[in-house]
Amino acid sequence: MSPNRPDIGEVQLPGMADITQPVRDLSSRNAFARAVTPEYWGLDSSQYVDIDSHMLDLAAPANLRESLIDVPKGSQFAVSYIPGQESRPVFIALTPTEYSLVVRHVPALAMAAISHTLASRRGRKNYTTDIKAATRSGVYALENRKKAMETYLRDTLERDTALLNRLAEAAKHPGYWRMPESDMRIGLSWVLESVFGDMLTAIRYQRQWTPEQESLAKRTIEKRLFFERQRNQHIQNWRDMFSLDLEYIGNKEALFKDRIWKAGKTIAQKNDSKEK
Repeated sequence: MSPNRPDIGEVQLPGMADITQPVRDLSSRNAFARAVTPEYWGLDSSQYVDIDSHMLDLAAPANLRESLIDVPKGSQFAVSYIPGQESRPVFIALTPTEYSLVVRHVPALAMAAISHTLASRRGRKNYTTDIKAATRSGVYALENRKKAMETYLRDTLERDTALLNRLAEAAKHPGYWRMPESDMRIGLSWVLESVFGDMLTAIRYQRQWTPEQESLAKRTIEKRLFFERQRNQHIQNWRDMFSLDLEYIGNKEALFKDRIWKAGKTIAQKNDSKEK
C-alpha cells in the first residue's frame, strides 16, 4: 500500500459526509445499475451544469489513455519497460509516489550505493575489505527497493486489479449481477477516489494541469459516469473506464515486475561476486 494513499474503506465521494444517506442493510445484495445512480450517492446534477459536451468528449477514455500509456520519452514521472511482444520501450505515466518506488535503472542504483561506500572509505589501505563492504551496501540498497516494489505490487496494484475485474464483471450484467451492499459501496468509492484518482494524478503531471484543472477533470468524469443516462450510456462509460484502468494498471504491474526481476538478478550476481 502506498504510504500516501488511504486504505480501502476509508474513502468517500466529496460531500458524502454532509449527505444523509438512506439506511441500508449492508448484508443485502445490490445490482450495479442501482449503485451507479446519482441518488445512490446523493449527487446533484446542478453541480455539473458547467460541464459541456466538448468537455465530456475530452474526458473519454480514449483521450485519457494517450497521457497514461506509451507517453513521450522524457515525460515527467514516466518510466519505460519493454512489453513481452514488443521490441521498443513503452513509457508509462506514474504518480509521484509510484515514481519514487520503482527503480528506473537497477545497475545504476547498486553502483551509486557502492560508490558512496567507497567514497566514505577513501584513504584506507584495506582495499579488499572496502570492496566487500561496498558490494554489501549495493545489495542492501537493491533488496530494500525490491521489497518496497513487491509490497506496492501486491498490496496496491494487484488488489486494485482484482477489484476492477469484479466491478467490470458486474457492469457487464448491471441489472442482474449482484454484490453485497457493503462490498458495492466500498468498492465503488475506492475506485472513484483512489484508483481513478491515481490515474488523474498521473495525467495531471503529463499535461501540467493545475489542481483546479484536475478537479474539473474529475467532475467531468463523474458526470459521464452518473448523468449521461440516455439509453444507459453511463453504464457503457463505466465499462470503458474499467477497461482503461485495467489496461493502465496492467502496464504498471508489468513495469514493477520487470524491475523486481532485474533487481533480483542483480542481487544474485552481486552475491556471487562476494563469494569469489
